[in-house]
Amino acid sequence: MMLTLWCGDFSNIDSVKNVYEVTGKMMKFCVFISLLEIVHVYLKLVKASILPTAAQVFGRSLILFGVIVPNAVVQSNRAVAMLFACWSAIEIFRYPFYILGLLGREIYVLTWLRYTAWILLYPAGFAIEGSIIYNSIPYFAKTKLWSLQLPNVLNFAFDFSIFLWIYLVVMLSGSSYLLMHMWRQRDRKLVSKPNKEGMSRNKTKSE
Repeated sequence: MMLTLWCGDFSNIDSVKNVYEVTGKMMKFCVFISLLEIVHVYLKLVKASILPTAAQVFGRSLILFGVIVPNAVVQSNRAVAMLFACWSAIEIFRYPFYILGLLGREIYVLTWLRYTAWILLYPAGFAIEGSIIYNSIPYFAKTKLWSLQLPNVLNFAFDFSIFLWIYLVVMLSGSSYLLMHMWRQRDRKLVSKPNKEGMSRNKTKSE
């Protein structure tokens, strides 16, 4: 899927329009099965915090299944192709890193990429996600898709377009929290740990 995305010509409108058509089913499968990430963290199969993991999985699921899938207009937008490329690029480093962790092994280059690539990819992904949601709000306001109007047996109203406005505000603060969390992780893995190991080796030599 990643090869399909990156081999496409992003300056070619027809190529961009075909991205969802070609990779949509695979992306839906990947995002759906990523729900297992929350289970893996809960079972301590991987070392990660459950809140950022759940927030990321929920965010991707909402944008893909709630916003992109039902909106044929946005599917042909260049932003969707760019978003899929960002998501895929992140996982290229993340999943092999986790697999090696389960095997008790570490490749420094992969570890460095795991804790560095996000510096560009995460902000880009958040910006593209926000753009897709913002541009989709008029569609959901007009069609009332996913909305619940009165009267109904639940005696409860829900407007999905308003929910998306609220989500955009929450997303702004949530993305800031996630970026700070990732920076702290990077500091512990690439800065603090090597420094401690170096101090330990120097102490051993002096003894």
